[in-house]
Amino acid sequence: MTRWVGVRMPDVGLLEDTPVTDVLSYQERCDSYKLVARARPTFEAGHNFVAAALTGYPLEALLSNYSGAAHENLLGILTVHDLPRLPAP
Repeated sequence: MTRWVGVRMPDVGLLEDTPVTDVLSYQERCDSYKLVARARPTFEAGHNFVAAALTGYPLEALLSNYSGAAHENLLGILTVHDLPRLPAP
């Protein structure tokens, strides 16, 4: 994910105009992210990171868009470091 951000940083509209599939082309592992719908409850974000870590393959990020489908534009990238800043449910 950080490779994609580094390449795209000079561009305007970093997230809003980018399909998730474009971001995924920069990934190192295919299981290091999870697509989620924007409207999912915030407590599920923490659960996703914990569940993945318990499998031995921790998530690098949750990628969010309107429905969680890969063909939609990216709305946000959430990492485990963002969890303390999420609003309480």
